[in-house]
Amino acid sequence: MGATSQNVRLAADAAEALRLMSEWRPELVLLDMELRSADLPQSPTSGSAPPLLTGEDLGRHMLEADPHLPVVVVTALHPNHPRVRELRKTGAVDVIVKPIRAEKVQEVLDRLGVRFESESPHHPSQRSGGGPELT
Repeated sequence: MGATSQNVRLAADAAEALRLMSEWRPELVLLDMELRSADLPQSPTSGSAPPLLTGEDLGRHMLEADPHLPVVVVTALHPNHPRVRELRKTGAVDVIVKPIRAEKVQEVLDRLGVRFESESPHHPSQRSGGGPELT
C-alpha cells in the first residue's frame, strides 16, 4: 500500500484563510471558531479597516459560497452552545471540541469518508493508548 499525497494548507488568521480560499478549493475545512484576523487590509474606498473577521464569519462565508464544502467546527465551546448550533444550521457537518485528540479527528474524518494513508510508524491509527493531544 502506497501513501497518498494530501494537500494541506494552514491559515494563521481568517484573512489568510480567505486569501487561500480565493486561490484553492479544499475538500475539507477544519475551522477554529476563535480564529481572528489581526491585519485586514484597509478598504480602498473608505480608508478604514473592515470589521474584525472571526472564524464564525469565515465559516458562514465559506458555506454560503459552497454549501457542499464539508466544514468541521473546532471549538472549546459545548457542541450545543448557540454559536456552535448556528454554524451547524448554516451547514457545518461536525464539531470537534478542544482539546483536540487525534482519535476524535480520525473519527470525524472516517465518518466523512476522508482517508489519509501514511507509511510512517507514528500514524495515530497505528498507536496504542490515548494518542497525542494536538494544540
